[in-house]
Amino acid sequence: SPIEGTKPTSPKMQANVPRRLNPADYLIMDPAEMDHSVLMMDEWNFLDEDDVEIFVLPGARQPKRELPKQVVKIEIDGNGLNLPSYGCMELTRMLHGVSKKLKLISIRNVQDSSPEYLALLLSICNNAKLAKFENCLYGDHNFGCLSASLLQQNGLKGLDIYSTIVHDDGSGPISVRNASLLLDAIATSPCLERLQLSADFDDSNEVGRILLRSLRNNSRINDLDLEVAGSTLLPGIFKAAITDMKVRRLKLQLIESQNASVNDLAEAVCDADCSLRELNIQGDMTNWSFESANGLVANKNQSVKDLVLTNTGLSAPQLVSVINLFESLVSLDLATNNMSDLSVLDPLLLGEGSVQSLCLRNNDIHDSDMETFATKLPRIEGLKNLELQGNPFVKSDTFDMSVLEEAFWRNTSIERVTFFYEGECKFTKNDLAYVLNRCGRGKLQNQALPAKLWPLVLHRAQSISLVPFKDKWGQPNVRIRPHALKVEATYWLLREKALDSLGFHV
Repeated sequence: SPIEGTKPTSPKMQANVPRRLNPADYLIMDPAEMDHSVLMMDEWNFLDEDDVEIFVLPGARQPKRELPKQVVKIEIDGNGLNLPSYGCMELTRMLHGVSKKLKLISIRNVQDSSPEYLALLLSICNNAKLAKFENCLYGDHNFGCLSASLLQQNGLKGLDIYSTIVHDDGSGPISVRNASLLLDAIATSPCLERLQLSADFDDSNEVGRILLRSLRNNSRINDLDLEVAGSTLLPGIFKAAITDMKVRRLKLQLIESQNASVNDLAEAVCDADCSLRELNIQGDMTNWSFESANGLVANKNQSVKDLVLTNTGLSAPQLVSVINLFESLVSLDLATNNMSDLSVLDPLLLGEGSVQSLCLRNNDIHDSDMETFATKLPRIEGLKNLELQGNPFVKSDTFDMSVLEEAFWRNTSIERVTFFYEGECKFTKNDLAYVLNRCGRGKLQNQALPAKLWPLVLHRAQSISLVPFKDKWGQPNVRIRPHALKVEATYWLLREKALDSLGFHV
């Protein structure tokens, strides 16, 4: 029965269940009805929102005595109110009865410090692998409970905190005392591997110093996401996170311009023992010093594969000074940097670089800039994904798109190019070049193909799909007929090879 967490059996409910789904992935808590509905049920309702299956437990007359085994994620939204004490106690009791930890429990917009709510906080931390708290750490008792739970041997592996409402009056930043209590617990947590901290503090610089001390004392965290407000913290964060902690993923959101230099970053990432694989820096870097940048390329980083530098305010040469610290990049995101001259990327794209994905969206690339870049496209090898949406040339009435079409036809590695945001794009004949590349066009041009491999090539061509069969609402996408595209791709693949073998270059 549904009470025991099994699939619904009524015909009406079966009709609403997507074919690929099993019961509950999400359990959504609505505090306005928590006393009477959330923890009681006599049927399942299924909703589909942005391709994520969300399961809601509606009102019912029969009490629910245990959490369904299929529930792996719980989201609670208090809408800025206290949670009903009965609901807190019931959910706490249900969480105590789970046999294994849930993947995620998220709670947000709650102003509460009642004993029932504090017990729920402890239960969440004890029964979730990842806990997310958004505007719900309200007062000293909340931080005390959370800090205590982090010290347990079988505690949280991931902790995400976004907080701006913490004082008794419902407003204001986190006090230094509570921040120190939390960060000291993070420093000695035996289980924590992921930390995301985005919050307002009474004294950002003082909390920053406590944060650096905490990071240096915890070598288990390998995924770190920080919002950096103090103007002098960045050099210390680089050393603590990359050199001392040896994190594998570091994301920094710069709230204000930082007094740092490219040397500070180089000393951390160019160390031979660096294990960082993803570096993401978002925000104002205009106060960085680049005086010694040219002398840093001798010892390049080998571990970082994904680099994100967005909305930095840096000039193109300054961006390149940072990029030059890394030798093995696979993915590079330079969105929203006001870039126009793409020639600064020539050494990266035309050399022996390893970049496979390049994002240049929301920059300042005009007609002439893209025309120059197009002349180099046929010589770029290895690049598979290129994002150009949001640039002036895309919607320019004077830009000659045929220049790009010719360039992409002569490039055998690029498989996907994005000119428009979703909903703006229409299929063009130029997209056929990317289909051919995904079919293996480069292999055909670079080496002789044995006759026995032609069936495999044709099979791959027939299996390529240019666009998703469904849109984000799950409806069939009838914009392009996939069968026609497969036939056309096969024809052009054979035609191009045949003409090339006869001495005609297409």
